[in-house]
Amino acid sequence: MGSFIIIIVTMITIGILKYLHINLLNRKIEWIFNLSLAIICLIIVHYAIGYILALSLKIQNFIHNVEHKNLKVDFILIYFLISSYLTVALIFPKEFTNHVYIGLIGMILCYYLNVKTLITLIANPSNIKSIKKEDNGYSRIIIASILILIMLIINLYLIVCLVNGLEQGAFLNANNKFDLFYYTVITFTTIGYGDIIPITVLAKITSMLISVTSVVCLSVFLSSMLSYKDELSKD
Repeated sequence: MGSFIIIIVTMITIGILKYLHINLLNRKIEWIFNLSLAIICLIIVHYAIGYILALSLKIQNFIHNVEHKNLKVDFILIYFLISSYLTVALIFPKEFTNHVYIGLIGMILCYYLNVKTLITLIANPSNIKSIKKEDNGYSRIIIASILILIMLIINLYLIVCLVNGLEQGAFLNANNKFDLFYYTVITFTTIGYGDIIPITVLAKITSMLISVTSVVCLSVFLSSMLSYKDELSKD
């Protein structure tokens, strides 16, 4: 992980210096300004990566402390698949779209594990209990719910990206990756605004998958978590 971060910081530094190279040749005042800007950018990148690593470490600790063995394994696999695919999609977008079938297999497997995790927690929310007894408050259920929700949305977003890569123009008016992310979130949280439209069969199936997942996640799953809270309050 450390070497990976060093490589990223080095690549960003080289990119900034190359960008500044043209302006550094002629104007001294602009040179000072650009150098200051480069230093500020490096500081921002440094702290941003630090916060990402800290958050990642907390998520890994949370998953590692899950008492239910099967649920822990599912969580680890989901987190590994999503973090790996998302990293490739962000850093190597061309390679991500060039291996659509491999990507779809991985993301469909990830979706299956996400649904399996949902069903496990709906059946018995206490399965998320920690091996550390002092960490078994209701806040752990809330963290687990938020974590599953975020992983599901990212999972569905990556599927949408892969479908759009497999069939160019599968989503009408979606001009970039952010438009696809916007479409995924809007479809997941509402019925959609209709500004981005799935026009191929596979895109429509993906949209239905997002809608059905939204109903299960936001209604059945969250209501199960709230009912478990009531049980804890009575105890």
